Amino acid sequence: MNESEAMAVLVSAQEVSYGQRERALQAAGSALNLLADPHAQENILGGEGVAAIRRALSNAQRMLNGLREDGVSLITRESEAYPESLRYTARPPHLLFCRGKPALNDELSVAIVGTRRADGYGLRHTRRIARELAEKGACIVSGLALGVDAMAHWGALDANGRTIAVLGGALDRLYPPKNRTLMERILE
Repeated sequence: MNESEAMAVLVSAQEVSYGQRERALQAAGSALNLLADPHAQENILGGEGVAAIRRALSNAQRMLNGLREDGVSLITRESEAYPESLRYTARPPHLLFCRGKPALNDELSVAIVGTRRADGYGLRHTRRIARELAEKGACIVSGLALGVDAMAHWGALDANGRTIAVLGGALDRLYPPKNRTLMERILE
């Protein structure tokens, strides 16, 4: 198991909060060290946290095999592929799960997000603006949600440009399911 895989196992222990995970990682020095002896960080994780990590470890191989089969890249904060702009936020994610090309540091990225219930005018113009930006070389970043987000992705695809979908949930449980075709086009 490498460091990014160890981090995937660690973040799968959902009962461990972001703050606990951050403090335990700093104390242990790495996710690999933390997984090797979670009990050493019991003062930070608590008994429930240690138990959650042990449960995650018992499911680790199945989870990691599933990620590999699905073509998921694991990007830690220490990776060159980790987006610089995200690295300096208040609570940068410990790990990004990425399908497709894991190039996340485009020189020119434009985030387009908005309502899920836009009218026809808003949807048409969102798609046009995203297309024009993508034609100029911008990478369009949005959330793969219904409405404005989906139109932003479609606009980038219309221009054969790059687009990145940032999901709030799991890669294997796409929400909304209606956007599966869009996700597949993005991955192409």
